[in-house]
Amino acid sequence: MLVPGYDGGSLADLPHALLTALGVREPDTPPTPDALDTAPATADALDTAHASTTADAPDPAITPGAADDLDPATTPPTADAPDTASTPAPEAARDVANVPDPPAAPSTAAAHDATSLADASRPEGGTGAVGPERGPGATGTASSPGAMGPPSTTRTPGTPVTAPMPDSANTPGPTTWASAATGAGVAAASGGVGGVPLVLEPADRVCLFLVDGLGAELLRAHAEAAPFLSSLAGRTLTAGFPATTVTSLCSLGTGLTPGEHGMLGLTLAVPGTGHLFNCLRWTLPDGLTMDPEQWQPAPTVYQRATRAGLDAVYVAPAEFEGSGLTTAVYRGVRYVAADTVDDRVARVHESMRQGAAYVTVYYGDLDAAGHMTGWGSEEWLRQLAIVDDMARRLAEGLPPGSALYVTADHGMINATEKIDAESVPGLTAGVALLGGEARARHVYAEPGAARDVLEAWRETLRGKAWVVSRREAVESGWFGPRVREQWLARIGDVVAVPYTDLAIIAPTRHRIEALFTGYHGSMTAAEQYVPLLEART
Repeated sequence: MLVPGYDGGSLADLPHALLTALGVREPDTPPTPDALDTAPATADALDTAHASTTADAPDPAITPGAADDLDPATTPPTADAPDTASTPAPEAARDVANVPDPPAAPSTAAAHDATSLADASRPEGGTGAVGPERGPGATGTASSPGAMGPPSTTRTPGTPVTAPMPDSANTPGPTTWASAATGAGVAAASGGVGGVPLVLEPADRVCLFLVDGLGAELLRAHAEAAPFLSSLAGRTLTAGFPATTVTSLCSLGTGLTPGEHGMLGLTLAVPGTGHLFNCLRWTLPDGLTMDPEQWQPAPTVYQRATRAGLDAVYVAPAEFEGSGLTTAVYRGVRYVAADTVDDRVARVHESMRQGAAYVTVYYGDLDAAGHMTGWGSEEWLRQLAIVDDMARRLAEGLPPGSALYVTADHGMINATEKIDAESVPGLTAGVALLGGEARARHVYAEPGAARDVLEAWRETLRGKAWVVSRREAVESGWFGPRVREQWLARIGDVVAVPYTDLAIIAPTRHRIEALFTGYHGSMTAAEQYVPLLEART
């Protein structure tokens, strides 16, 4: 299992590093509003949090409004560790049902150091890869490919890996992305994992090019299709759990881990209502609407940047301007609508020339291609070439004193197996709501049925997925070092996360998602690892 490196090496650390590079001092207190309870979740709260299917006290963020007729489907839009990992045989994967005690939570930065990560990934009894202080997983070994070559043919990118982590380096030095071979290259090109702060060189202006779905392993496997990106100095970050757009955008927008900002999945139960809320489309059933500032109340890094005198700019398609998700994660930006690649490049250059700026530009078509035709497909490779050319053009037009960083919100796997969670008896009994998404399911149980649902899901998905209780997921640090008490009921009574190339689909509720080839959300390396590439003027 690849537990996200929240202490210095995740997407939540990147905005702090970018603002520091721009000369903005870190606040003395965490960037959370006074209205938020600052206490972490208690044991009692972990046991009692439940997304009831009856609505005695609806969430105050919800108000009656116009119904949204959109389809609710997902929008296609450690040190001394092995270099690589082979696909584990089903019998080699340790099932969490056999773990006698819940995995312990990492409580300090030391829990994330290279030694701890290496210990956490060593097989127990030679069969699995669960450490004494981490969640369950599976790993193996394989021959290492040459620099920037495709992953070993004995390894599939959808499998969990043991990740080599850097000992201390904060900067990429002479390492280029192209020299970072799978496995060993992660160590060479990584920075900030293991309690070591992510440090970036000072700049007068910064542009963050956010490419939806550009996983580090995916890019490494197709370096020839992206020669510019592959030539850049770089390092590797983890997306955070779940590895999905809404969660990662909120981590980038707030500088908080998922457990702190509360955007804990694609579709989440709204406590006290019996409803699922789609955080991407920002939709609820029955004509209800959700207040973005109540669902995600933490201030954003863009508000911080603006207060510091920077021009915080977001360049993206016009259709996203003013949306619920945009309001929740991009509050404080000057939104610049630009639909074509040419327009986005031009708008970025204009914004960067106006003075001190923190500009983010978004591209989503790579992810859409991966969902519909699979990563590595002809259409996906065509989109990767577009991304590469867009990055080159962005870099070439930057004014002096600028830095371009290229990153992503998550990676992807191609599903080789699908299980219908709406029709398999072991996955339906006692289930009130099925949330999350195909690679990171939040399962909300009927009152009193949580234990039975947990056992049934573990048995049904044995050898295919990590299936844990809410308590186990929180205490093992899946959502970060801590989860705020008020967010607990958003987490499923059961959390199911495939580690094989399995998708847990719900074709009646999410028809389009069920037809996808590419999926993301889990804690495999292909989904968790994202690049952080750099070009400077």
